[in-house]
Parts: sequence; C-alpha cells; structure tokens
Amino acid sequence: MSITPAPPTNSSVNNAYYWHFTSDGEMVEAVSLPLFLSLTTTPTGYALSGTPYQVGSHVIELLVGGIAYSYTLLVEMPSSEQALVTIPATDTAVLLVQLNYFNPQTSVVERHFIATAPYISKPTDARANTSFYECIVNKPTVSRELSGAFDGIIKTNTDALTVKNFANERDDWLMQSFGMRRYRMWVGSKNQALDTLTQIAYGYIAREGITTSGETQLSIPFRDATEILDNPLQTNTYTQTHIKNQIYPDVFGTVFNIEPICIDTALLIYQFHSGSSNALTAVRDGGIGLTLGIDYTDVDLQNSTFRLIQPVKYRLTCDVQGATWNGQFVQTVGDIINYVLVNRLPELELVNLAEFNYLCPQPVGIYIKEKMTFKTLFNKLLSSIGAFAITDNEGRLSLKRFGDVTGNPVINIPKNDIVQGSMELAKRIPPVASLRLGYKKNYTVQADSFAEDLTEAERQPFKQEWLIAQTSNTGIEEQWREATLLESTGDITETCLVNELDAFAEASRRTVMYSRMRDVFKFKVYFNASLLPIGSEITIAYNRFGLAVATNVIVLSISAPLIGGSSEIGVLR
Repeated sequence: MSITPAPPTNSSVNNAYYWHFTSDGEMVEAVSLPLFLSLTTTPTGYALSGTPYQVGSHVIELLVGGIAYSYTLLVEMPSSEQALVTIPATDTAVLLVQLNYFNPQTSVVERHFIATAPYISKPTDARANTSFYECIVNKPTVSRELSGAFDGIIKTNTDALTVKNFANERDDWLMQSFGMRRYRMWVGSKNQALDTLTQIAYGYIAREGITTSGETQLSIPFRDATEILDNPLQTNTYTQTHIKNQIYPDVFGTVFNIEPICIDTALLIYQFHSGSSNALTAVRDGGIGLTLGIDYTDVDLQNSTFRLIQPVKYRLTCDVQGATWNGQFVQTVGDIINYVLVNRLPELELVNLAEFNYLCPQPVGIYIKEKMTFKTLFNKLLSSIGAFAITDNEGRLSLKRFGDVTGNPVINIPKNDIVQGSMELAKRIPPVASLRLGYKKNYTVQADSFAEDLTEAERQPFKQEWLIAQTSNTGIEEQWREATLLESTGDITETCLVNELDAFAEASRRTVMYSRMRDVFKFKVYFNASLLPIGSEITIAYNRFGLAVATNVIVLSISAPLIGGSSEIGVLR
C-alpha cells in the first residue's frame, strides 16, 4: 500500500485538508476515524478529507483487502499555515504456518511454526505460548478452478512458500521428511489470539517435500487435502499362483455383465467384490442365464463369492449389486464416496452427505478390477451426474452439483468493487445441439463366446458397451452455427448411471444449460475472495459487455493472495 500525503486544500480559507493515497487495487474500509475525518473514493484510489483539521496526533484504523492496518496521523501547523500530514504505517497483518515433519533423529512427527512477522500465541490459546518464527519471505496466492463443464475433483493450488535460510540456519530441514505431511495456515492480526485467527488452509506438503531456492532460501510446495486421493483405491492382492498380485475386485452400486475372478480353480469358486455385497442378481455362461442350485451354488454375499457346479463352457459373466455398509446397499454417488472415505481413507472427511444425497439420489454403478486411484473413482462418479468435489479451509471434502443460476446469489459485487479495466471475456462456450450420454455399461462386450442356441436378438445386448440417452436443442444450428452437433454415431459421454430415466434427465439438464452461448468472464475485485465457494451463484454489475444491469453468474475460478490483496474471479454467464 502506498501513501501520498498532500498539503491542505484552501487551508487559509476554510481550514480544510485533503490526503490522497492509493491501495494497489485493494478495497479500503474505515474501522475507526477521528470525527473530523471521512474516507471517500477517488478516480485513482481513496482519500481522507476533513474540515476543519485538528492539529495533533490521531489514530486511524483501516481494513485494506480485509486486513487490519493501524496508522498514526500527525497534523502539524508550520509557519506557512499549511497543515502537513505524515503517516507512519504499522502493518498488523500476519500469516502463520504450521508444518508437520518426520524427524529421523527422534523417529516422531514434530512441527515447525513460522510466520511473516514475529508472533507468540496467547496463554489462553489451545496451543499456548507457541512462538512462530519470522522467516516467510513471500505471501502465496491460492487458486481454484472449475472448467465450466463437469470436472469431478477441484484442486486448490497454492504457491510454494519461500522461507529464509540466509545463515544455513535451516539446512537441517533438508534432512527431515516433509512430503505428504500436514500443514495448516492462519491469517489475521498479530495482536489476535491464535484461537481467534481465521484458518485459511489445511492440506498436505507436496510429495517431493521441500527444495532449495538458491543458497539462501527454502521452497515448500503445498497441495490441498485432495492430494491424498492420488493413493490407490485397492491395495489387497491375491496370493494364488494363477492370479498372484492381481488386486481384489470392487463393485459399487449396480453393474451389468461383469467377469468375476476365479479364486479357486479346483472348487470353481468365483469372487466379484472385495467385501460384502447386496445381491448376485444373474449369472450367465455365453449369454445363457444359469440357475441357482443347478448350475451354481454356495452364494456367499458376506465375501461376495459363489461356486459353479460345472466348469464354464463359453464365458462366465454376472450382474451384481455391490458394496453394503451396516446392512444397507451403497448405490448413490454420495453414499459410495462416503463409504470409501470412512472405510479406506479416514483422513479425509465428507461433510455434506445428506444435502448432496437429497440433490443427487440417482443410483449408479462401477466395477473395478484394475489399479485405480481414489481420485479416478471419484471423478468417474461425480462427472456422471454433473457434480464436483472441493475441500474447504478445514481440509474437509464437500460435494456440489454444477448448475445454472437460480436467482439466489450468495453475494452481490457492484461495479465499484470491480477494478476498472480488468473485465475480460476469457472464453465462449458454444451451445450444444445434441448430447449423447452412455449409461448402464456392459462391462464385458462379447463379439463371440456365445452359446450356440442363443439367437441374434438375445446376443445383441451383450455386443454393445452402452445404452444411449440422446437429447437435442432442436433448430439451434440456425441461430448458432457454432453449436456442437453430435450425430447418432458421434462421441458418447460416459457415465456410471444405470437407469434410463436418470440418464435422460441428466442429458436434458445439460442440453438446457448449454442451449445458448455461455460466456466466461474474468475480473479483479478490491477485496480478498479466497473463501468464495466455487460453483456458487453471485451477482455482478459492470459498465461493459452487457453487464450494466446486475447479472447473476456462476463462480468458476478464484485466485487470491493468502493475506490481504485483491483477487481475480472467473464466472460463467
């Protein structure tokens, strides 16, 4: 923030003075001013003006970009009878960071506490009398982005933290293990208690740990809490010779025509899921349905196995209702993600399951018998219903469905809060003339291996991988020649949906959303918008690009400093 004192205006006439300053694009608000002063906006920044001026020392408190600043205003009357204003500024904002690391000398996880300014927590704080050492050089920026389509996991990217190492005082950090250890960040005034500061981030230090930035600085790369989703979903493997090191299969929801794994070649025992399952609804050999008690037996839903009475003649497939939890069939996107997190990745918590299940109750299904990460699974599930996941400042996971404006904005951003000249039309998304969603996947596409007496009509369902839900915006090509047209033989958007009604409903929802040209705008605001939710609806107004009338838009991206400063917001109109 730069400050430009100025002599009073017409001081010899009306004892008034005018003090102008710029704020590097940040929004400024008055917290506490002397009674004779007022804060006003100017074409190039802000001004403090007063009449009549009062000689003496005055305390001024301002919020600049949401961060508290304190100033001492000294007004003197020299012989020229012009008031001179000097403003020595004291920046009270501070960024605090807790870094977890494994200390090989003690073989325990320990913590470093660092900051942008010296800080000691209060005796009354939960972490009392803790010193945060002033060694942070930069003030990182945090960014999140949704493409404007249906992304799945939304990552929060944070700039690497640069830490002083001028006198080799932190060389030993390079011997410590930081990769995939937790970090925590707070921001606020250095006069506040730690328990009252705003926690702005909780995630992981990047897998590669810390590196050097020249000889005098260390670089600490950060990742959000979803970084752990890059871990493998299934780590258990078979030990039997014929399937050694093959991972256990997983079935979530309802799946059609999967190939189970033969785990005992002598007894002809097959397994289709790694845990308990809800139902084995069909077993087929070469497309012919087999009969329980005659062709197969010993169905064990607790271990998801069954036994054939006679060896396979053609190709063995089955239909399954997969994982159960506490006796309940797990079949919605929200329930599956919650089940997987609680049972396989308890470090990450899902916080809005009931709300999301209410919005997205569609049953889905997926069969996994190859290596897959948690992230890949979640992306497949979420993108099926036009949803995404994002972590909050506490490192917890929330599920959201991408939708259009509803008339219920969370905030209003008037044109005075938008930096003039910053509005950019970053992208135009053409309308969709036709859309094809694939649903009820056939997991074993069969060109042959059919029983001889199976008719062509009976073979057909097993020859195609997908059932198709196709919707169109009829006649849209006449208005928008740019419209994306997918013919009946064109690309298929794959989903995990299993019901025809749900597939057509989702296809229709998307074609309606993209029945017109959609514009992506990016612009800067004077305030810190780091906690503005992605996917939320806001109102903006600006004097260009048809935005003069207040317009509701969907937030697609945020880029904001972790401490103070203005932000860039991307929206979909």
